[in-house]
Amino acid sequence: MIKAPCHQYCEDCFERLISTACENEQQWPPKCCLNKIPDETITHIIRGALLEKWRNRGWEWGLPINERIYCSEPACSIWCRPHNIDRDQSIVRCDAGHRTCIYCRGADHGRETCPQDRELARTHELAEEEGWKQCYGCNAYVEHHEACQHMTCRCGAEFCYVCGARWRTCHCTMEQLATVKAEADRRREHRRQL
Repeated sequence: MIKAPCHQYCEDCFERLISTACENEQQWPPKCCLNKIPDETITHIIRGALLEKWRNRGWEWGLPINERIYCSEPACSIWCRPHNIDRDQSIVRCDAGHRTCIYCRGADHGRETCPQDRELARTHELAEEEGWKQCYGCNAYVEHHEACQHMTCRCGAEFCYVCGARWRTCHCTMEQLATVKAEADRRREHRRQL
């Protein structure tokens, strides 16, 4: 017999109690007469797949619901573990390998920006105001300080600061560069006056 906080259970009934709690978050954590069954009791008795399921549910349901991400693939829909999040790509992979956007919780957008990524949207707005340009190779923002419109990004990509095209594929001039920089200065000054 297995002693829980209020009652004793045979092994089959105890496993059924744990299994039921693992199927329904409303019944989590496993309880005996509304008293949580100690983790030590559970880990001492259950084994194999049920123990693994109990541990996974504890990790999953231990997170606030707004921090949980589930696979966007309808046929999958499993919980994506936080250690599978790739913040650089703004995605998480489920255990089956499907990719889900961490912002909108939909399917991965590929190289497109998620429309719900507010921080990235604010960065884009600031870049627009400041006149920064985005590298075609790695999407990093760069700021022009001096010299001509030829930019070499830290990733090695070379491009025109005026139009963003690959270097030597456009006909932009130093005058156009001066105009781009003057417009950025005007926007910056306007923002300071607000």
